[in-house]
Amino acid sequence: MERNSVVPLKASIVYRMIPFVTWPTKNLESENPTRVSICTDLSETNLKVWKALLEGESIAGKAIHVLPFSKNEDLARCQILHLTKVDASVLCRAIRRGVLTIVENDEWLEKGGIVSMKILEGHVSLDISLGMARKYSFDISSKLLRLSKNVIRDPYSFCDEEKGEQVP
Repeated sequence: MERNSVVPLKASIVYRMIPFVTWPTKNLESENPTRVSICTDLSETNLKVWKALLEGESIAGKAIHVLPFSKNEDLARCQILHLTKVDASVLCRAIRRGVLTIVENDEWLEKGGIVSMKILEGHVSLDISLGMARKYSFDISSKLLRLSKNVIRDPYSFCDEEKGEQVP
């Protein structure tokens, strides 16, 4: 289990990102317009912390729900997918479905994730792949981009290679 202070900090950061992201209409608006579901692969203990902090909260009239996620589950119920352990096929399925991916590993951001979140010495560090966000019809507010340590503009993704698309 992570240090107690880090788990709520991560939950808070994910929650506070929501108003600064506009989802592709194929996800957020069409699935369930009254809720935002955050799916995560956190341990059961850490999941309880996230639920205690976020369940019952709302943003722009949408109730926040925190749901457990494992790699074989359907992504239809997720608007945000927070992954501590990344599987390439899950990441590709999520991105193609219009699910905002938040990973805790720089390597996966460079391969197709949209947001990388790290806690370094008690401080949050965000990297955002603006290229991937735009490619999959997300709009990331300039306010959130200014808070990011790195903004990656290249939309390259191993998900493209998986589909047989030409990658520059």
